[in-house]
Amino acid sequence: MDLNTLRLPDTWFGPGEDLACAEVIEAGLYASHLIDLHGPDPDLSRIVARGREARDRLWAVGLKVAMQQARRLAVAYDLPSEDLFQDGCVAVAEAIERYDFTRGVRFTTFVFEFVIRTLAEGARHRVGRPIATRADRRA
Repeated sequence: MDLNTLRLPDTWFGPGEDLACAEVIEAGLYASHLIDLHGPDPDLSRIVARGREARDRLWAVGLKVAMQQARRLAVAYDLPSEDLFQDGCVAVAEAIERYDFTRGVRFTTFVFEFVIRTLAEGARHRVGRPIATRADRRA
């Protein structure tokens, strides 16, 4: 996979859109639970579908963040960008699961921090030129 040829949807969030998406995802999960308990319902099925669409939107935004950071770290530390991007994708999936919109943190901020932390940790363990920590630089 070449990150230069990979095309991602041009999706970003305006003010409050990420919180709205998270609320729709939560409603979709609850509607899915109600369908499991009480059987099919067309209204609940529409809510579940909207929740999946909102989750796809979070995913698209998170992938853009993961791609940007994978490229940045790959250039800075001479590491394979494809491997870093895969690590970033896993981090995005976990960030979507852990995101709590009730805390008032924007999803883009949350996923950015999550991806950066995951990629930095993963880069330290890669064969090649690892990221130098402050302690390593002082030594």
